Amino acid sequence: MNNKRPMIRKIHSFTDKIIAISQDRYYHKDRDEEFYRLKINDSSLTNQIKVYQRKINENVFKSIINEECINKSYLFYYEKIGSTYHLKDWKEITEKKEN
Repeated sequence: MNNKRPMIRKIHSFTDKIIAISQDRYYHKDRDEEFYRLKINDSSLTNQIKVYQRKINENVFKSIINEECINKSYLFYYEKIGSTYHLKDWKEITEKKEN
């Protein structure tokens, strides 16, 4: 009988602006996978977040590959895996206009 529990990772959040996107590739003996790096403006946590298509919803991924998210602010939801940050979801932060 296997008593291993699935690993539960804590989801963290912070707010920042995306200033650049780059594409990269992860090579492993089991799989070869593309991912994107989001370079963010300024944060005490990190200045890059990795984005894997299999870990986020399709609309977020399309915004990233079409670079529709550059120079916009987001509330990022991510998990820390080792020393890297992996995007789980985001919510765009829009500025309220005063009348």
